[in-house]
Amino acid sequence: MLVSTIKKGKQLHVEISDNEHSAAIAIYQPGFNIKYGSGDLSFLSDSDINPSNTYDGITIKEAPADGEAREVNSKVKKTGNYLMVIGLSKGAGSDFSGFVQMK
Repeated sequence: MLVSTIKKGKQLHVEISDNEHSAAIAIYQPGFNIKYGSGDLSFLSDSDINPSNTYDGITIKEAPADGEAREVNSKVKKTGNYLMVIGLSKGAGSDFSGFVQMK
């Protein structure tokens, strides 16, 4: 998870890669909300607490929350804080690297 302030009109370029080819990027526009999970990943836990974070908000068209974006080139339409979330479809354990550039 990365939050960055970007000004309207800037060009945003993001790339990620990983050894399992399972990573995807979701980029949320300003106004997003983060609900932090408990972090309890125990399979034997009796609690109803959600272990993972959840994200609410509008994503940019090129990197939707339910998509498979691995590279994004987009002109920013609104000044503000943007949230980039990297998800792994095959679960934890995948090594990934990325590149973020704003011009």
